[in-house]
Amino acid sequence: MSSPPEDLSDLGRRLWGVTEGVLAFAGLVDPASVFIDRESGMPVLPVPTAVVVSGEEVALLSPEETPDALTVLGVPEELSPERHGACDRHIACFGRPRHPRWALLRVTMIKRLDRVAGPEILGPDPLARVEGALCRRLNADHTALVRACSSRARVQVEHPMAVGVDRFGVLVRARFGVIRLEFEHEAGTPELAERALAELLA
Repeated sequence: MSSPPEDLSDLGRRLWGVTEGVLAFAGLVDPASVFIDRESGMPVLPVPTAVVVSGEEVALLSPEETPDALTVLGVPEELSPERHGACDRHIACFGRPRHPRWALLRVTMIKRLDRVAGPEILGPDPLARVEGALCRRLNADHTALVRACSSRARVQVEHPMAVGVDRFGVLVRARFGVIRLEFEHEAGTPELAERALAELLA
C-alpha cells in the first residue's frame, strides 16, 4: 500500500536528486548515469541494448546502501536521441555514454526503506521553460558558484558549470563528474527559483 500523499514529497525530491545508480535487469547489473526528464519527471539514461529489446521491468538502485536509498522500478521506453532533448541534456551533464541506446524509465514504483509511492508523485518540472536562463545566471558568477559548491556540497570545484536547474536544486558539472546543490525549499515558480538562486550564491 502506498503512503498518504502528504508523506511523499521527499521521495519526489530524492528522485530529482538522483544522478547515478545501478541498473538491475535479467540478473545483471550495470552502472548508470541519470538525468531526470523535465517534461515527465522520469529518469533518462543510456542502457545496454538488451534492456530496451526485452521491454521488461527493470530496477534502478541507489549506488550505496543507506537508510534513504531509493529503488525505482519501471519499464524502459527507447528514446531517439535525435528527437528527445533529454538525451542531449544527459550528454551535457555526463559526456558521451558507454551505451548506444537510450531509454526513458516509465516509473511504476518508487521505494525507500520506510515509504512506497507510484508514478503519481512525478510530473513536469515547472522551471523547464526558464532553466536555460537560470543556468546562465549561475554561470555568470563563477566565484559565487565555486563558493556554493564548497558550502552546499562540501566539494572544491575549480571550474564549475551549472548544467541543470529544477525546483529542488541545481546540477553542476565538474571535472570529476556531476554534483548536486539542493535548495533549502522547493522552488515551484520562476520567482521562487530566482530567490533560491540568490540564497545559493549569497
